[in-house]
Amino acid sequence: MAEKQVKKTKRRRLDLNDVYEVERIVDHAPIENSRNKYLYFIKWKGWHQSHNTWEPLDNLNCDNKLNEYLSKLIVAPSDEKKIEEIKMSMMTLEEGYIKNLLSENKIDGKIQIPEVNRSLIKTILYFLASMPEEEWDLALRDKLKSLIDLEVLSDLRTTQLESLQLWEKKMNDICSSKFPLKVENDVDLEGAPPKFIYITENVSAEGIVIPSDPLVGCDCGLWCKGISSKCCSSSANSVYAYSKGKLRIDPGMPIYECNKRCSCGPECANRMIQHGRSKRLSIFRTRNQCGWGLKARDRIPKGTFITQYVGEIITNEEAEQRGMRYDADGRTYLFDLDFNGEENAYTIDATMYGNESHFINHSCEPNTAIYAAFINCLDPNLPLLAIFAVRDIMAGEEITFDYSSQQNGKSISAEDNEGKVFENYLCKCGSANCRKYLFT
Repeated sequence: MAEKQVKKTKRRRLDLNDVYEVERIVDHAPIENSRNKYLYFIKWKGWHQSHNTWEPLDNLNCDNKLNEYLSKLIVAPSDEKKIEEIKMSMMTLEEGYIKNLLSENKIDGKIQIPEVNRSLIKTILYFLASMPEEEWDLALRDKLKSLIDLEVLSDLRTTQLESLQLWEKKMNDICSSKFPLKVENDVDLEGAPPKFIYITENVSAEGIVIPSDPLVGCDCGLWCKGISSKCCSSSANSVYAYSKGKLRIDPGMPIYECNKRCSCGPECANRMIQHGRSKRLSIFRTRNQCGWGLKARDRIPKGTFITQYVGEIITNEEAEQRGMRYDADGRTYLFDLDFNGEENAYTIDATMYGNESHFINHSCEPNTAIYAAFINCLDPNLPLLAIFAVRDIMAGEEITFDYSSQQNGKSISAEDNEGKVFENYLCKCGSANCRKYLFT
């Protein structure tokens, strides 16, 4: 192709405030004395051809017109192996590069990947493959690379979203709630946790038996209201936990719900935890580098039951061993079950087995609290852990609790044996009264 000396075309002055639309690309040619740099001869829509101009590719935003023009120049299909080699040479899959690319495709912090023009990618690949590399237009090559980058990012995003949808469906199939969970990630490309097993009730480690057949139940009739001295809470020398469908007791006090031996029916006012969550929740990816979190999709009034903290029940000895391994990660899902005021033999580990509560993040000013509850298991060493709102929680607000409550007064060091602070133990809650560390 002969080199072309670009001449200025006489035409009326263009108003830079106007938007000019490419009608078609007429020709292209290398710039004289400029290696691998080309200009494209443009027919502008609404302008006479006498006003056609030579423009660098970077000045144009006309992918469809470029596709049409280059397609006409491809005489015959090129070597598919060569095309694949060219594409692979322009593909960058390093994690840091993908992360930076993703940050460039966000609007207001949310992932917004534009639609990929896969047809143009194919056309440019065929066009470049039909000529020696030393004759390539560098701008066209760079455009191809940016399109391939976008294609890689789009494919990763598609795979991720499919993974999250499958995970969401699997959890909802297991819990069978009329208030389904939702999974959201518009922050990064993290998919479903690979080693997390969703459960709806505690599982026990080998050798541990969780009693589930209470010896006694109340005889209050169809409607337990906590008035009768025969009600479950009174029989346990405690107080009735609910009032008008909301929790009315202070943190630290136990909850005794009616169990399978009670004479009341399923609509009894003293059966709340056992009916499961009553609000829609979302497992979502946080923007403050706290990984996954849990948020409300509906307004949750103060005193509302949200969910249980469930996991694998293990011995204290096993918890000590696992805790040392978890320290390196800077986050533990171990929750000691010593609500009865004595050194308890059991701990709940929600690291691998858990429900949506696994994803609740810490706050030094939490909007929930965890209560010990007893229903069909009345062993004081094996309470259920019920999470209730301690204030009104707005729709869209993240649900949090104080991780220090996991230890029930037991101290956990935020430093290793050499006095170095575990980085992941640094608190990121951002509350006004933040204690700086997850455990103090």
